[in-house]
Amino acid sequence: MSKSDEDTTQQDNNQDKDNQEEQASGRTIAEWVTFAVAALILAGVIAVIGADAVDTRRPPVFTTTVATTTERNGAHYITVEVHNEGDTTASDVKVNAQLRQNGSTVEQATQTLGFLAGQERRLLTFVFAHDPRQAQLQTGVSAFQVP
Repeated sequence: MSKSDEDTTQQDNNQDKDNQEEQASGRTIAEWVTFAVAALILAGVIAVIGADAVDTRRPPVFTTTVATTTERNGAHYITVEVHNEGDTTASDVKVNAQLRQNGSTVEQATQTLGFLAGQERRLLTFVFAHDPRQAQLQTGVSAFQVP
């Protein structure tokens, strides 16, 4: 046998040993990497589902407060602060302001906010012809949606 034949035989034997070692361990490096990536993805999905299951965010809860009342050119401007005390966003928030006198509604107005995020505060201004100091002013949220 020549020297080159011996070298070729030696290389073949080394490759056979490498293949036998891979078969003995059961997995190639590529398979272990694939397994690790798949395990990380699965762990992430489980974590997201678990976090969603224990979601403690509060739904939208609203308060309205009269911030200012001013009179200009015979009109009465009433600025109302709307506060979403919840943690989730609400959309199409309908805010009402109503002037009542002697048990009946003298004047009313409604405004709609496109959205109000959790813990967000917004100011709205209502304009009335009647003096709110001569009547009872009521404000509040009458409807909303959770997107």
